[in-house]
Amino acid sequence: DSGRPDFNGSLVQLLIGLVQTAWDRSGQEWDRDEAIDAPPTPAQLQVLFAPLAQAFAFDGDGPRFMQDRTLSAGDKPAENDIAALLIDSPGEQASKLNTDHFIKRGRVEAICPDCTAAALFTLMTNAPSGGAGHRTSLRGGGPLTTLVLYDPQSTGDQPRALWRTIACNVLEPDTLRAQGDPRKTDLKHTFPWLAAQAELQPREETQPLDAHPAQMYWAMPRRIRLHFQATVAGL
Repeated sequence: DSGRPDFNGSLVQLLIGLVQTAWDRSGQEWDRDEAIDAPPTPAQLQVLFAPLAQAFAFDGDGPRFMQDRTLSAGDKPAENDIAALLIDSPGEQASKLNTDHFIKRGRVEAICPDCTAAALFTLMTNAPSGGAGHRTSLRGGGPLTTLVLYDPQSTGDQPRALWRTIACNVLEPDTLRAQGDPRKTDLKHTFPWLAAQAELQPREETQPLDAHPAQMYWAMPRRIRLHFQATVAGL
């Protein structure tokens, strides 16, 4: 429990996407009933996720998780406070016009790295429309996603409830592969922050066949790069 409902919903979706992506790339057969009845061990999950580790670096000079590696001063990007990552923060226009009556600015001035990663993924997953350069997420601009929840009360197996919820929502391989071009196996076609935007998006609009099917879990509707040089030590 992250303490924020929007984070909780997004983090479950992140885990579903991670298992879906890793399992598909592993070449292992997916059997939902078997996965629910016999969850993998932590060691097995580490082996499963290891080939994707490079896509989840959050800081550094190379590709960063959910951040545009080509964003530069030449693009004249706006610099925003860290609170701008939170989907319930007032927008730039509301702050400028002093119309943030119900959701006030200045409520959050700093957040920890883990929460920053959660906020960034939540924004990318649920991004609302916001004018030029502010693309809408695959969720249609709101944090509404239907998931199948495993009921631990049916078996009394609370410790495995999270894994079983994830397993209930992993798509069958044929269903997943129909959502894009499964031949695009290079990681950059699944995790778009691993390559330059122009390389992955030669046209203004990206079509399903321009990406690996699993990219729907990792879409980046906003061009964002975090400024880690401005961090301060927390409590």
